Amino acid sequence: NGILRLCANPSALPYSNLTDRGGLAGFEVELAEVLAHEMGFELGVTWVRNAGDIKNSDCDVLMDVVTSAASYDREGLTGPLTTHLPLRYSRPYADSGVVLVISSRSSVRRLEDLHGQKIGVMVGTVEHEWLAKHGFRVSVFASQEDIIAAIEAGEIEVGATNPVIIGWYRHEHPSTAVRIPDGYEPEPALRW
Repeated sequence: NGILRLCANPSALPYSNLTDRGGLAGFEVELAEVLAHEMGFELGVTWVRNAGDIKNSDCDVLMDVVTSAASYDREGLTGPLTTHLPLRYSRPYADSGVVLVISSRSSVRRLEDLHGQKIGVMVGTVEHEWLAKHGFRVSVFASQEDIIAAIEAGEIEVGATNPVIIGWYRHEHPSTAVRIPDGYEPEPALRW
């Protein structure tokens, strides 16, 4: 029908953002728009928050999906979308992963420092499954922004988020006390 349909998160700057108030679209939406135009199509965006939303949508393109990271397969886990969607992969255009995010009052510097504390994770993600499988107590949230807000409010002390998301959050909220622990080394299984 002349439209390339992109599934994107409505609140994941700098990657993607619902721009109903004239804000930034995010670089993955902008990249998808260029791709659509190169193919002779218009871009249509379907806003989704999780794998369930994606599997029930009619999207043609996903810009950042972790479905078969080497560490994911090594752990015997099934990616959230691999059993639901037939996927073809482009060449990788970015690397990513998950880091610990803490409040200024936290003494946590690495996963081993949690000592039974709950760690905020986005429901249904690689980190959610991996941390739960490895015996960590998790508290699930709908979005990474919700994790950061819960840390800011003192509801949890530690979260697991994408480093770009926390970097963008700190850019937009310079007075925040939420940060990646000094000297933190990301867990190899949570990098892709």
